[in-house]
Amino acid sequence: MTGTICASCGFPISGPIHDTENIGADGRTRHVCDRCWHNPALFFLPREIEIHGSYAEVRVDQWRKYLGVPAGQTTLFPVVPL
Repeated sequence: MTGTICASCGFPISGPIHDTENIGADGRTRHVCDRCWHNPALFFLPREIEIHGSYAEVRVDQWRKYLGVPAGQTTLFPVVPL
């Protein structure tokens, strides 16, 4: 695709093009460049599903990050000693 602009950074895409699930008001799928796609600070659901394997695992990972629960802990709820 010649002349494709990254929906995230706004620069022309010269390498691989990644599609996001974001569809604009004009009905077209938004594309992002490889640099933005691999930036861990940006969230793209298709990339996260590719990393974690399923939408459910993405949701669990996001809750773990939000609550500060370590990845090795088997529950999302903190264990309170009696």
